[in-house]
Amino acid sequence: MCDGSRRNRGQSPVIGNILTVAIVVILASVIGVAVLGFSESLNDSPPAASIETEIGTGDITLLHKAGKSLDPTNVEIVVVGPNATVRYPMENFKGDPTSAFTAGTTFSLPHGVSSGKVDVRVVHEPTESIISRGQRRIVDGIISLAAFDDKVPTNDYTGGQNNYPDASSTTVTDGGRTVKLTGSQWKYLVYSYDVTPETVLTFEFKSTAEGDIHGIGLEDDYDSGQDENRIVRLYGTQNWGISVSKETTEPYYQQSDGWRRYTIPLGELYETNNRLGQADSLVFVMDCDPSDDVASGTDDDRCKSQNADGDPTATSFFRNVELYDAD
Repeated sequence: MCDGSRRNRGQSPVIGNILTVAIVVILASVIGVAVLGFSESLNDSPPAASIETEIGTGDITLLHKAGKSLDPTNVEIVVVGPNATVRYPMENFKGDPTSAFTAGTTFSLPHGVSSGKVDVRVVHEPTESIISRGQRRIVDGIISLAAFDDKVPTNDYTGGQNNYPDASSTTVTDGGRTVKLTGSQWKYLVYSYDVTPETVLTFEFKSTAEGDIHGIGLEDDYDSGQDENRIVRLYGTQNWGISVSKETTEPYYQQSDGWRRYTIPLGELYETNNRLGQADSLVFVMDCDPSDDVASGTDDDRCKSQNADGDPTATSFFRNVELYDAD
């Protein structure tokens, strides 16, 4: 009995060692797989693509600006609204779902939020990484420009800037979403807004005839005179106002552009120029002086767009104007 007990005790360390080694090997294998898998996920990187996410009052628009093409079946759009989170495969977006998302192309989809904060994330599913993100708060939506219609009394901004009433006209279309300014005129629309560093102004612009200044901005006293630290100049020959191409990442307008959408960080510009705070009007500038009283930036200091009678003929179109504070 004693011998048998000693034999049993003598075998226990050997068996224990074998079991211990086996367990260690198994654990090492499991840990190795886990660590290897984690390492692989760390080494996986998202495609090198520059995607711009723009959130409108009703739609999300993704613009592929540069870099690698994306397979829509590998990309998911996560929309976080005030009441729900919705995940959209990119192939559900408008356009050809079978085609790659390449530089210069866009995808768009309604976000379904009428009021509140919208957070959009573009996720590359194979690497589970966010390749673009955008946020904004939906408040007032598209600003109605109906008050500018020629059939309704229009508002002249500052004295001495509307000297050609017979050659100038203001026309509103699309139910108040689009305004066309022709000739030479500065107009304001009563619109109260508290400008913060996060305030963003978005709109679409077009011109078919270049004038001295084509601009837009917010004013805190429309009778106090012109304030070049408030008007963003998009187009024109005269060096006046905040140049959109010098002070923002947006390009200076070219007539061949047709309709071009602009997203202006107005709050940042106004913070630099000490113009934050309450504004009382939205200002549109279509300046085209056919005389040489003011330097127009041309060889003869006259507006380049005028007819044989010396009447100004420059044009500015604005549509889908929105103001909001980005979060």
